[in-house]
Amino acid sequence: MRTLVDGAYYGVIQSMDKTSLVVIDLPGAYCRSIYKSLSGNDLVEFDVRYFDTIVDQDIRDSIFSAYPKEVRNYYRKWKKGTVTSPWCLLSEGVGFCFTFFDNFPLFFNIIPAAELYEEAVDNEVERDLEEIRKIIVQKIPHLTDGELLFEPEEAVEIHRGTVEMMKNNKNVSVLTTYADVDSIVSRTITDNGNNAIDKMVSNIYNEGGVSKQIFSATGNLSIETSIKNDVSLMMILAHKFSRFITYIINSQFSNNNINFKYVIYPISYYNESSFITDSFKLA
Repeated sequence: MRTLVDGAYYGVIQSMDKTSLVVIDLPGAYCRSIYKSLSGNDLVEFDVRYFDTIVDQDIRDSIFSAYPKEVRNYYRKWKKGTVTSPWCLLSEGVGFCFTFFDNFPLFFNIIPAAELYEEAVDNEVERDLEEIRKIIVQKIPHLTDGELLFEPEEAVEIHRGTVEMMKNNKNVSVLTTYADVDSIVSRTITDNGNNAIDKMVSNIYNEGGVSKQIFSATGNLSIETSIKNDVSLMMILAHKFSRFITYIINSQFSNNNINFKYVIYPISYYNESSFITDSFKLA
C-alpha cells in the first residue's frame, strides 16, 4: 500500500532468523535506489543525516540503537569524516525497497487533470442552479401622456407585497421597474456543461496513458480486458515481492543441495478458473 500511495517503500531488516523477520520502515525522503543486486533486488541507499534531524537526544539514541549495526557504523564513520558521502549503500541482507514507476505514485500525473474535472463539476452545479432560477418582472406602466400610473411609494409597496408572497421560494427573484424590459429569462439548458465534463473525464485517462474503456469498462469485453490489465499492473510489484522473499528464504534455509524459489502467479478471483484449466492442459 505504501508503494502504491507514495511511489516507493523502503525498509531495513532489524533481525532475522528461521522463525521471525523484523523490519523497520525507513523515511522515504532520506532514501533512494539506483542499484540492483545480482539476484535482481533493488538496493537501498540511506542518508544517515536523518539522525541529525531528531532534536531530542533520548529519542535519537532510542531510534539509532534500533537500526542495524551496518547503519550505525556508517553514521559514526561519517561523523568522524572517515567517509565523505552521507549516503550509506545497504547490503542486500539489510536494506530492501519496493518501487513503482521510478518512485512516483501510481497515476501521479493525472492529479492536475482530476482537479480540472472537479472544477468542471462545480461549474456544472452552478449552471444547474442558474437554470432553475426564475425572475418575476413587474413592469409599472405609464399613462398615455407619459405620467406614472403608480407613484414610487406605491411601486415600492407593490414590490414588497410580491416579495413577501414569494419569500419561501429560494429560486425566485422579483424585479419591479419603470424601465422598458422586454424579457428576463433563466439560462437555457444546453449540453455544453455535460460535454465539458465528458472531455475532462477523458482527459484524466489520456494523461494516465490508458483507455477509458479498459479502466472504466462499459461492456463485457472491456471488463475482461480491464481485469487482465489490472492483474498485469500489480504483477510489477508481485515480481519484486517474489524476488525478495526468495532471497530471504534461501538466506535461512538453502544449502549446497537445495535452494528455493518463491513465485506469485498472476491469478485473481476472476481468472483463477481459466488459469487452472490452461495449466492443466499444459501439464
